[in-house]
Amino acid sequence: MSKNVALIHATRAAIEPTHTALHEALPAHEIVHYMDEALLKIAHDKGSTSSEVLRRFFRLFISAEEGGACVALMTCSSLTKCADLLRPMLRFPVVKIDTPMMERAVSFGGKIGIVATMSSAINPAREQLEQIARERGVILNERSVVVEGAFQALIDNDRERHDQLVMKKVRALARGCDAIVLAQASIAGVAARDDLKISVPVLTSPPLAAARVREILERGKKAHHTA
Repeated sequence: MSKNVALIHATRAAIEPTHTALHEALPAHEIVHYMDEALLKIAHDKGSTSSEVLRRFFRLFISAEEGGACVALMTCSSLTKCADLLRPMLRFPVVKIDTPMMERAVSFGGKIGIVATMSSAINPAREQLEQIARERGVILNERSVVVEGAFQALIDNDRERHDQLVMKKVRALARGCDAIVLAQASIAGVAARDDLKISVPVLTSPPLAAARVREILERGKKAHHTA
């Protein structure tokens, strides 16, 4: 069975930006998507690391393993703790989509703005930033905002309204920040817009996570050749 890269999703909004980023980073690799759209509702009702959420994620990972995955990218920012809990039971490495972005953000300084369109994405983003800042000896001064109405606009296929709502909050939050992180893959397209026009770095998770996946694959290839 040919080896591939698995993308593990809890929402279809993450599919396009993560697939595009991975294809650009790894054009020769097959990308296979696994999704369970019930996960966000169950996490909201029962907790983000409840037994039902963990079981459903584990089934996705097992399907990916059986499908030939050599590495998986977990794309849901709100549920990344599940990756930490399940990782010891998996036979391939798992990349949490936000981690490389948060590491890059802290490299710019401790004044970090977090922008999300779902409130459930804020705490996981904050926790990752706090951990990375602590490990690097950086004093974190984090500010966060949830863009009301933007996620619904995305569901309604009104990408322009979604982007305008997000950009308005990004511009307001950027004052006094060293960097801004867009806490969900579904927001990533905003950073590339010419009309955003802010002076601080705006970081998105898909390209940085794709680069981390590529690094893991390259390390594995080198280890195989030198073993």
